[in-house]
Amino acid sequence: MNVQFLPINTFVDTSFWSEVNRRKLNLWKLSEGPFPVRAVYDNSGNHSASLLSFSFDAFTEISRENLPRGVVPVHGDLFVYNSLVSYEKADREAFLKKYASEASYTHQTPDLLTTFILTVFADLKKFKYDYWNCIPALIYPKNMKMLKEPEVLTKDICALIFNNMGKYRGEPFLLTSKGSAPLSDILLNKTVSQNEVDLVFMDPSTEQLIPGWPLRNLIAAVAYSRKDWSSMRIICFRGGRSYSAFRLVISWDSQQNTLSDVAVGWERDLTGKPAKLSVDLRSRFDPIRLMEHSVELNLRLIRWRLVPGLQLELYSNLKCLILGSGTLGCNIARSLLGWGVRNFSFVDNCTVSFSNPVRQSLFEYADALDGGKSKSKAAADALRRIFPSVKAEAYDLTIPMPGHTVSAEGKEEVTEAINLLEKLIIDHDVVFLVMDSREARWLPCLLSTYHQKLAISVALGFDSYVVVRHGFSRPDKLSCDVPLDSVVIPGSHLGCYFCCDVTAPGNTVSDRTLDQQCTVSRPGVSMQAAGAAVELLAAVLQHPRTGMAPARVDENDESTTILGATPHQIRCFVSKFQQITPTVIRFLHCLACGKAVNAAFENGHLNFLMRVFNEPKYLETISGLEQMEKSFNELSIWDFNDNDSVASSSSL
Repeated sequence: MNVQFLPINTFVDTSFWSEVNRRKLNLWKLSEGPFPVRAVYDNSGNHSASLLSFSFDAFTEISRENLPRGVVPVHGDLFVYNSLVSYEKADREAFLKKYASEASYTHQTPDLLTTFILTVFADLKKFKYDYWNCIPALIYPKNMKMLKEPEVLTKDICALIFNNMGKYRGEPFLLTSKGSAPLSDILLNKTVSQNEVDLVFMDPSTEQLIPGWPLRNLIAAVAYSRKDWSSMRIICFRGGRSYSAFRLVISWDSQQNTLSDVAVGWERDLTGKPAKLSVDLRSRFDPIRLMEHSVELNLRLIRWRLVPGLQLELYSNLKCLILGSGTLGCNIARSLLGWGVRNFSFVDNCTVSFSNPVRQSLFEYADALDGGKSKSKAAADALRRIFPSVKAEAYDLTIPMPGHTVSAEGKEEVTEAINLLEKLIIDHDVVFLVMDSREARWLPCLLSTYHQKLAISVALGFDSYVVVRHGFSRPDKLSCDVPLDSVVIPGSHLGCYFCCDVTAPGNTVSDRTLDQQCTVSRPGVSMQAAGAAVELLAAVLQHPRTGMAPARVDENDESTTILGATPHQIRCFVSKFQQITPTVIRFLHCLACGKAVNAAFENGHLNFLMRVFNEPKYLETISGLEQMEKSFNELSIWDFNDNDSVASSSSL
């Protein structure tokens, strides 16, 4: 009677695919394998089919001692192809030939007698997985026959086997009249007779009296190691709620001296066709988690080939404060989302008008109805609609400004605004200054400098824009001056938005005409400016010193960070399609980041700020600009005509 073996079917748990996703994206990248992996089968008989199971812990080595009794580990190789084409074209016959040529059962441990080759194409964007598994077995020995009908064993023998299972931890072992022994006793000890032992193995088969697939390789190991044997007694043990076992007596052709170079094992369905399987898990995953994974996917793919050293956690952990929720604020937030930033706070004091949605990318028609929603709240709500995992806060806040007089009645409200703004700046890592007026940027600029926060200002003209990253240090903490001829300026010594000003900011909004009240610029300029600001931040964060990243006075050095240069300023003139990157050293008498102004703020705090709001010219006095102007006016300028010059030179 010919011997039949029940093939094992592959069962892949959803958690296994999640782990494959993570490893492919973060660790393996373009590598296709092989990767060592572990599966398990059991002999419980509780399943409808004989199963080789893959789960989330398939990549973690677990000793047999930590596995439940009756669960057998199987070690094999995983291949994860980079495209569906390469998966389809994989030479699976070559896998079997390689297995057959390398098989050597003489010294193999029982753990290695059964193995597998799992080939996979994982579509990480669509969460679809194509796979085909192989559990290889040699066509060896030949002419296997069952010498008699299977014999069902008694409960006493089953109990004896069960008691020995703990000793061998699920590995095949020998049962003799004197007790039990490891499988190696017959593989290596040539004195043991085939009539003295029964080979016991944990049988995963679910068919009555038909042994499972792993028995094929066990017989091959015995037949190859003991060429003096031509038959053997085998006990197929099955666990479950009530254990059972049956004995087979199998014979084979012992004249075959060499291992076969032919192997089988690729899974097939009931009709004998290749059992290539496919599973689509989109419907099984939480849609929010799906989006989180998809957002991370595009970023992590950058590390596969383009920028392997990119530190993405610098973006995902970043807390961004956006002061101004208009055209620039909306576009900056959208660009930051693309870099994986998850924490936002919007500050604005306006509402959405009907002119806003077409230019301000986080707003829509409904936001302008009924008088308009708060811009900061509408922007935060929009971010959460776009990406539900985002943490977005909104603050309806009017920022106090120089030249905008504070009355006695309004002092308490302004004080609360100052305290809230200062707390927000302290609590965030990066501050974007994208307000409509110059004077609105003064207090955030001062506070960012004082609390040593990375600040980036962005401003628009009709066909131009400027992006400025502010110096990243308090003026009283600067270690030394930068030589005038230095071409590399440390991040601590870079100028702020006000470092080129020689007059204090004042109230520029009270007498604006309609075309000055609105941001009138070419529609594409704000997107360019926002993109430049975000990409500048992305590069600066990759520098080892982040906000202290230097800027060059001459041509930018693209090798400053893995994302390129870290300029101080970016100025673009769209009418010429021209861009320059000037560098300005921090001005000692700056109205916002200068040493005297910061010292006055530290000493006077609210009293100092209230005086600046009511008397903006006071800034010129305290900063030293007023004294500089007086010094210039007192200089005597000598005028020479041509004759005076000649006379002077001839008298030498």
